[in-house]
Amino acid sequence: MYLDLENQEENRIVAGWLLYYYQRKKELDEAKDNILNSSPPTIKEVVISKTLQTGDPTGDKAAQLLEFIQETEKWLALVAEVEQRLPWRMQIVLILRQEAVYSSHRWVPYTQRRYAEEVAKKTGKDESETYINRTETFYEWWQRIIEYTARLACKRGLLK
Repeated sequence: MYLDLENQEENRIVAGWLLYYYQRKKELDEAKDNILNSSPPTIKEVVISKTLQTGDPTGDKAAQLLEFIQETEKWLALVAEVEQRLPWRMQIVLILRQEAVYSSHRWVPYTQRRYAEEVAKKTGKDESETYINRTETFYEWWQRIIEYTARLACKRGLLK
């Protein structure tokens, strides 16, 4: 694969973890609850497991779920760390970008407007003073957040 394509694919994966952090965190909690409250394997699962020669369908499920949980926990911890380590203005952009996923508005205008509100609250300035006209700034900041996250993900072996 060409480096550009590989980089784009990795950035797409990272962006997904950044954007859907809270949804995936919720899914992880639900998966853990399902594990704790799961029922014994069905006859069909026992037969399939025996044909695969593992003999332990419950153990197979547990191993798969454990792998899923461990991988998800690593990604969630990474996103939480990135959010903490970002400069406060970029933290705002990340939070607003996550919110925009569930908004009916396009993300840049939504983020641009809400960013001015949040920075004005934090600094005590008027929103007109904190508004950033240049929409490219938000694309650039978002790309920078993705790049920071991708570098950390690579260091931790999360992008393979």
